[in-house]
Amino acid sequence: MKFLFLTDEGPGNAWLIQDVEREVAIHTIIRPDWSSAPPAKPVTMSRWARFFDSPFARVARKVRKRYFARRDGRNGFRLEKELFPSSPMPVPASEVLSVPWWTINGEEMCARIRAFAPDLMFVCGAPLLKPAVFNIPRLGTVNLHFGISPDYRGQHTLLWPLLRGDYAHVGATLHYINEGIDAGPVLFRIYPALEPADDLVSIEAKIVRLAARTLREFLKSLAARTLDKPVPGKRFTEKGTLVRDCDRTIRHDLLFRVRRLTGQRLPSLPERVERFYLGE
Repeated sequence: MKFLFLTDEGPGNAWLIQDVEREVAIHTIIRPDWSSAPPAKPVTMSRWARFFDSPFARVARKVRKRYFARRDGRNGFRLEKELFPSSPMPVPASEVLSVPWWTINGEEMCARIRAFAPDLMFVCGAPLLKPAVFNIPRLGTVNLHFGISPDYRGQHTLLWPLLRGDYAHVGATLHYINEGIDAGPVLFRIYPALEPADDLVSIEAKIVRLAARTLREFLKSLAARTLDKPVPGKRFTEKGTLVRDCDRTIRHDLLFRVRRLTGQRLPSLPERVERFYLGE
């Protein structure tokens, strides 16, 4: 069975790939290059948009962008040290194809994916895919979402339940990609063990390890079977909370950090896995 991976660089995906490659063959890894810029397009703004796009708003956007770039950079460094404390991130054994991120949904990329003839495509850390791409694999395209879907969809969905004190919905979801945002049928949901001293980075490291183990089990179960249609997942009717990138503000980040500094701790919760592809 041909498994195609569409994942960007980073310690989390490096761990996932390393763990899966131990027992499951990955045909090709397509890696979006986020450093490349798409061709410039003329930007047109309405009169009201120009009115509200004040110099203060533009400065605020730049400050927010720089703040989170530094914050995410530090967290990424800490996550790498958490997952690979004594060695550099491993190089995948599978073939790696690096492409500009903005070409992922283009006709040329669609043709290349069709040429691979994948049975299943796994996605983690990629641009939003269009139907022309995610409908190519014979058994569908699945996404590892770092959040419990559909309760928390979109971006920054590890921070949101922590801010709300909704600790029972801290985890990750493997779901089919459809035209919604993290709204496809769910194959499994994982909940890491939580401890009072945990923070965002330690929680993400636990999720990566548990997700890798559970993903490997799922892919092994597919490889051992002869399938002529996608494995059914569980459909949820509730819409949950959609978190957009602009919803994450410096205030939210500082609020979470202040709570930690003033002694707020997480509850102790056990590790848990829901496997819907097994009929659970």
